[in-house]
Amino acid sequence: MADKNEEGSETIVLRVFSDSEGGVYLMYEPSKEKVEVRRPVSAATLDEAKMRLVKGSKEKMKAERARLEGTDKEKLNAQQQANREIAAAVKPVRPGGFFTRASQMFTLIFQGLVTTLMVLWFIALAYKGVEYSREHLPEAMHAVVLVLYLAALVLCIYMIATEENRRKQSDRIKVWFGPRGLLVLPCLILVVAGSVFASLTLMLHNHGWVTMQACAGRPIAEGSLMDFYMWNFLKLVPLLKLNEALKLNEPLCYTQTRVGLLILLFQALVVIPSINTIRYYWKNRHTLNAPASIYVHDLGWTPEPE
Repeated sequence: MADKNEEGSETIVLRVFSDSEGGVYLMYEPSKEKVEVRRPVSAATLDEAKMRLVKGSKEKMKAERARLEGTDKEKLNAQQQANREIAAAVKPVRPGGFFTRASQMFTLIFQGLVTTLMVLWFIALAYKGVEYSREHLPEAMHAVVLVLYLAALVLCIYMIATEENRRKQSDRIKVWFGPRGLLVLPCLILVVAGSVFASLTLMLHNHGWVTMQACAGRPIAEGSLMDFYMWNFLKLVPLLKLNEALKLNEPLCYTQTRVGLLILLFQALVVIPSINTIRYYWKNRHTLNAPASIYVHDLGWTPEPE
């Protein structure tokens, strides 16, 4: 699915058409591959069909490669053996092979660094905003700032809350946070939400509405509360058991149900959607990072019979 369209553009053209029975299909014409689009047709169902089309195309190409070159678990036939000999003979002398691989590796490293720097820049900007508000503004104004932060967090969390929302908001997230926005945004949400929840919990603790306990020898401050919420985030990372592996003890303790409710709110509204979004990005990274595509619909168009 990496072919260019007829004008040589990097934009992939996908044909949308219907049949006499009311079925709607999405087709990539050069390969004649198509998938059915769920009704009623919408931007979300078209994007969902596009993802299935790309995924199916990659699986088909992988299966075709395995058929032509064979696998290490089976006896090769004559054609498969010949294809492997050709590949072994051609690849080492491909012009610019080393420099091409080096360039690709450099590009991946550079993109990773840019993504990391972008995450750190957004996190620093948001975190310092909360810190500045707490240190320089009256408590009432600081509470207003926290409410504004919470409103922005609610909007961002809504954009990644479900798989359908991620598909619908993918383009907007890329505009706001770059091409890997679906990886940047959940990291930003986690840290900013941790900072906001820490500041809010400290305010509640200072007013006696909740009680935290310094059971690990650390003072009850915004930094330790931030670590407290991040500790509860790591606790939810599937299978890895990071807190146990890294020997991270709980920074602060509590006995009140209302503190437990704050943790559950943080986990349900922030941690779980963020983890699911990172998993979604990793699972669909090839599709999400694929060249841009457009949908074309000519009334009455049908594919030519094979």
